[in-house]
Amino acid sequence: MREEELKDLAGTHDLSLPDWGPYSRKLFGLAHITGRDGWRFDAAMIPAVAGRCFHVPDALGDSGYLPWRVCNELSGYTWRHQIEWKDRIYTENFAAQLSENTWIVQVTGHNRTRERTCLTFHWNCRFDAPVRVPAVPRLPAGSVWADALDFLDFTRKIPRFDDAMVSDARRRGEMIRPGAVRNACIRLQAATGDRIRLAFPGKPVARGPVPAVLRYFADAPAVVRINGTELAIDPEDCLQEFLLEIAPEITMESLSGSIDADGIALDVRRDGCFFAPAWHDHDIEFTLGPVPGSAIFRHPFLREAHGFYWGDKTMTPRLFRVPDMIAAYHHDFGKIAHTFRSSIGGLSVNKEAFGKPPAGEPDWETFADIAVPPQILEPRESFSCYGVFTSGTPEEVEDQLRRIAGERKHFPLLVRQARTGLISFRSTPAGRKYRFGQERMLAVVMTNLLYPVQCCGKFIRHHSPGKCWNSLYTWDSGFHGLGLLEVSRKRAAESLNVYLTPPEDREHAMIHHGSPLPTQFYLFMELMNRGASMETAQYFYPRLKHCYDFFAGRAPGCTIRGRSGHGLLRGWDYFDNSGGWDDYPPQVRVHRKQWKDIAPAVLTSHFIRMGKILLTTAEELGLDRDLPQYLEDGTEAAELLQKYSWDPDEGIFSYVRHDEKDRPCGIFRHESGRNFNFGLDGASPLIAGICTGEQAGRLWSMLEDSERCWTQAGLSTVDRTAPYYREDGYWNGGVWMPHQWFFWKAALDCGKGEFARRIALTALDLWEKDVRSSYACHEHFPVLSGLGGGWHHFAGLSAPVLSWFSAYFVPGRLSGGMDCTIRDVVWEKPVLSARIRVAEGSGRSSLIAVTGKEDAQVYFNGKAVPAEMPVPGTVEFTLPRGAAGKLEIQ
Repeated sequence: MREEELKDLAGTHDLSLPDWGPYSRKLFGLAHITGRDGWRFDAAMIPAVAGRCFHVPDALGDSGYLPWRVCNELSGYTWRHQIEWKDRIYTENFAAQLSENTWIVQVTGHNRTRERTCLTFHWNCRFDAPVRVPAVPRLPAGSVWADALDFLDFTRKIPRFDDAMVSDARRRGEMIRPGAVRNACIRLQAATGDRIRLAFPGKPVARGPVPAVLRYFADAPAVVRINGTELAIDPEDCLQEFLLEIAPEITMESLSGSIDADGIALDVRRDGCFFAPAWHDHDIEFTLGPVPGSAIFRHPFLREAHGFYWGDKTMTPRLFRVPDMIAAYHHDFGKIAHTFRSSIGGLSVNKEAFGKPPAGEPDWETFADIAVPPQILEPRESFSCYGVFTSGTPEEVEDQLRRIAGERKHFPLLVRQARTGLISFRSTPAGRKYRFGQERMLAVVMTNLLYPVQCCGKFIRHHSPGKCWNSLYTWDSGFHGLGLLEVSRKRAAESLNVYLTPPEDREHAMIHHGSPLPTQFYLFMELMNRGASMETAQYFYPRLKHCYDFFAGRAPGCTIRGRSGHGLLRGWDYFDNSGGWDDYPPQVRVHRKQWKDIAPAVLTSHFIRMGKILLTTAEELGLDRDLPQYLEDGTEAAELLQKYSWDPDEGIFSYVRHDEKDRPCGIFRHESGRNFNFGLDGASPLIAGICTGEQAGRLWSMLEDSERCWTQAGLSTVDRTAPYYREDGYWNGGVWMPHQWFFWKAALDCGKGEFARRIALTALDLWEKDVRSSYACHEHFPVLSGLGGGWHHFAGLSAPVLSWFSAYFVPGRLSGGMDCTIRDVVWEKPVLSARIRVAEGSGRSSLIAVTGKEDAQVYFNGKAVPAEMPVPGTVEFTLPRGAAGKLEIQ
């Protein structure tokens, strides 16, 4: 990335994508981020066979819409919507950016049957607000509100395990509290000696006490002290008036009990202090636009207006207000489909007639519906209609709508021009058979976007594993970034930046939610191997080290390495999942028994690899002072695995039990007497690269054995000969892509190019077959059936299929294992060159280079290297451990 782009990353976790895009979690379509306070304007197209049910693109269900193709930087994207499966009757929708604030949507209905049909489309427009309704301080002029969430410092006499890695990007002590000013408070507990320091923004230092009001929530009586003044907290109340000396900082601590502090209002008495709920109704105000077939939508809370031009003066927007919009389309079909109905029950075109929702009912949804007249389609016939959306001030929107109306005849040309930006995968001829599945996967990876997602007190755009997961996901997102890397280093770097924090952030070693396995280290490793600059390394290195130091046990209160701070890693305090595998058998047993003193092998193995990645980077950046620590940490962790986790009788690394003094005290075994870790966790030290030759041989034998871990679908998460294997599990009995990516890399490190290739090509064959059959991008593949399952538009953990496709079929791509550093790759046909360094060790390491030619000669430091081409156009070869120099492939 360029220096100016790296500067833009600092201080934000947001993505630099267009403000318009597929951000809605309600209906898949086009959405606009309105301001930065969590509001969206959503627009969707709902198709139907005239007179029949609507096909609503419900983003939270398998509703028939299919992300199809995307443009670079998401300046455009297409999606299909199946009306009659499979591709008999469907719509193909394309949204594209015309200018910063204007997007066009083309909707094309296709009839691929042998019978005539009649299609209709309904445009749906609505506003969407943040889920929780905050309270708004209503204070007299001159008064100041200091929110507890803006504390300068939070200290405890007794540190908590998560003080240095607060989950979900919250602040230390932050608790969700509906009705609070920002939907959250800071919990102060006397038992742990909690104290916060607050600053009053913009308030000058003055003398003399002034009235102040503390706003809080409490479930029992408590006592707090604010700058020396003790206050008795009444749980039946939420406001406490007191006198306070004005000072630059305010100190608040709990002396007994517990309270959730919302904040302090300064220079106001209780009777002048009000907190009114913000009305977050999804209401719409609309007026017809300045030209026929247009409308302007506004919301009373928003400054920005939104314009929509559809161009047909016979189509009039109708407003509906209902408890559930999607249910209304499904169950109140006639009320919406019959355009002659203008007012039925609670549905009305007259905003003034709506009133407020009935008392005690949840917020109702208001939306505008614009129906396209039914269109007869003969067999093999298609029909297109267009909508253009714009935003700005009301005056700007009016001007834009006039301009757009004048360009109506050019809409087909504008769409054709925009479609030239859709990404098409280039590959060798051998890779063409996989392109369909790759394009569907890329579309899902790039359109699985949500706004708003809250991160460090701000709303951001975020790549999600699926639209149903409206939150941050650490371990999934590293793989999501690997998928993005196949089309854009910038997109991958921004994805990485979401989850990393600067060293001065003492509350977030990283942005954490879910399994504490920071795949961001592997994303960084691949980013550097794919040509990222040393400036990129300089930016990310201190942030990665900040995270690494937490996993090394050097953060205050951290328990991830046990009470000693030097043990095998176990993350049960932070999440109930060690390696992302929800029903991995020993993990399930640990939680069922609520044991937290049993350590898996997987986290320690990845910790060792994290240190090796940083060791390489520190050497390149000349940070010699950091090298001894990585070497010491890695040696210590490897010795723990070798001494306590390796089971020589069973040939597997184990879950390790600990005694009351946190000392390893034996292998965790199944009631059958067998080791409880026959599966990918037990083989994870291969990823760390710390196995002896005998250990590696036994582990690879388990993974390659078609009776044990290897299946027709790929690597089973659990050894099928284990007494705890089951066929009806989620991960247990399933094949997933992410851990296969790790073992693919480890196989390359160990010179096992043939097995690495088997992992990759089996996954690609499986993926292509499933996507062509279902049009879905699934989470996992049960061993029993080999058919995709789980969420149907799944991105993050399935994204390695993009990496494997590129590694074996995209010309100019050079790939190696985790011990292989690749720099300065130059692809000038017919020569591919790079600087290569392979870490010290025994044996040889495999590399893969895609040239697209039927033969190739490999030279390393000017000497010929034996090579083979088991995949046409792709050369494979090995280099000895410790090798360093220039690679040339001609």
